[in-house]
Amino acid sequence: SLSRLNEIACNSGLSQRQQKRLESLDEQVEKMLKRTGLTLNHLNGDPRGYAVYINLPDGYSNSFGGREHGYGIG
Repeated sequence: SLSRLNEIACNSGLSQRQQKRLESLDEQVEKMLKRTGLTLNHLNGDPRGYAVYINLPDGYSNSFGGREHGYGIG
């Protein structure tokens, strides 16, 4: 859902309802990560990349940004 909303935002902009949905999804991601003990690196609004980047305990990364960029989740 985050990826799709990022794509819409890039192509035509979000409606007020879509913006609220995006904010709600952002909050849900943060709550889920808290429960698992993982930390959020950042949320990416660019539809060409992963929507969510997290910090893994071992520092593993799957992005061109390296360790400091985190592990990307579609």
